[in-house]
Amino acid sequence: MSRAPIDIIRTFLDAWSEGPERLEQAIRDLFRADTEWTNMGLSRTVGADEALALGAQFEASMGYATIIVETLHI
Repeated sequence: MSRAPIDIIRTFLDAWSEGPERLEQAIRDLFRADTEWTNMGLSRTVGADEALALGAQFEASMGYATIIVETLHI
């Protein structure tokens, strides 16, 4: 079953508020090998493994366990 891109993004962002294990599972479930995640002006990853490695770097440098993303417009 195909999911709308907006639903995929909402699932990904919501997973951040549920902790690192849930975020890792969401990335593994939602990212394909060619999925590009771009943080404008900061970083770009391709695939789940690169995204998870970047997340680990952010977590280590900033000390966060969860992030709540408030979507104002999508």
